[in-house]
Amino acid sequence: VLQNHPQVWQAAERWNSNVTTTNNDKKVVPYLVELMGQEPPQRNEYAAQSNHLPFWRLLKSDNTNANNNNNNNKPTPTQNVDLHIREWFQHARALEQRVQLQRGDKNDTRRVVTTSDHYYFRFTATPTVHTYLYDELPL
Repeated sequence: VLQNHPQVWQAAERWNSNVTTTNNDKKVVPYLVELMGQEPPQRNEYAAQSNHLPFWRLLKSDNTNANNNNNNNKPTPTQNVDLHIREWFQHARALEQRVQLQRGDKNDTRRVVTTSDHYYFRFTATPTVHTYLYDELPL
């Protein structure tokens, strides 16, 4: 576990900031949208009406496993969906706005958070793909 690392804090500040786009329209957008705006849609974990992101995996159907109990027929707790970073930000901002509307009531805020759809953005870097992430977090 990495805690209180200055480079992580700097990256977190950048990733939570807005910038002016470098193209001709000069709009203010989230830093990550500008950074990753040209990327194709990425895999996201989608949890319908829940803020839980449990670990799970489908087990292979194995007739020799007495504990299997048709595990492949159970619904998965999350689904994989492909979203562009802009789409993910729209979902995140919509939830944030719903929470802001309920700020005065802690119970209503908790209800909004725990019963809303959640999208968990995933993004991976390798030495040949998305290499700019290594510049963002040069640890």
